[in-house]
Parts: sequence; structure tokens; C-alpha cells
Amino acid sequence: MPNCVVTVFALASHALLLELGADSFTINYEWAAPYVAPLNTQLENISKRFLEPIERLLARQNYLDIADVAKFAEEEADFAEQGDFCAKNDIDRILLVPVKNDFGEIQAYLLLTNVYDKGEINPVSLLQHLAPVFSKKLRDAALRIK
Repeated sequence: MPNCVVTVFALASHALLLELGADSFTINYEWAAPYVAPLNTQLENISKRFLEPIERLLARQNYLDIADVAKFAEEEADFAEQGDFCAKNDIDRILLVPVKNDFGEIQAYLLLTNVYDKGEINPVSLLQHLAPVFSKKLRDAALRIK
């Protein structure tokens, strides 16, 4: 799959696969539009604690679609750190879908930033259909490491 396929279809500025570890997370895959800086260096020293508010929200829903991150951060006190991060990186909107392993456990997140739906494609459906593909990628990577 060409690196830009997801972001071109969803008109996003970033596409990331955030792989979860025991107490940290790693960017397993990132693509950034030519007009934005990649997020990998900004996310290098951030603990998994950064994802806790997102995990709490995902306990109640299948995906996370925050259309106005600044407004959401004002309304949700425990999202202030994430709101600051997004503001510093010119991220107005985030769309996040969990990637689950064969046992239904979340092993990663697919994240698109600044997604603007023009009605031609449903970005949520796109990510939900791609999540199993990335799950297989992570499973294959784990098998190669052993």
C-alpha cells in the first residue's frame, strides 16, 4: 500500500500506527503530508499515560473522532495535555481507531490528524477496514522477532 493512500483518501495531514507496549507506545508507521512535520520526534519521550484519556473514551465507543480538539480539551479537563500537544503541532481534528489482535485486545491505534470528510469517503469506515490489515502486520512482525 503506498504510504499516502490513507491520507489522500481521507484528506489527512498525518497517518500513524501507534503500537502499544506495557508502559509505552511506539510509532510503528507514520506518513505526513508534505506541508507538515512528522510527529515521531514529538512523540518520542511521551509515556503511555498520555493515551489514558483516549483509552477511557474508547471504553464507551468504537472509535474516537474529535472534530475540534481545542474545544474538546477545554471541556474535558483530563485532555489538556493532549490538547496542548495538538495545538503545538497544528492538529485541529483527530480520528483514532483501535487495532485489535486475534483475541480482541487493543494492540495499537490507527490515527489520522486533520481529517476533512468531503462526503466522498467515510474515514471511520476506512480506518475500521484497515485495522485488521495492520493487526496482521503487527502479528507478522512479532513472529519475525521471536
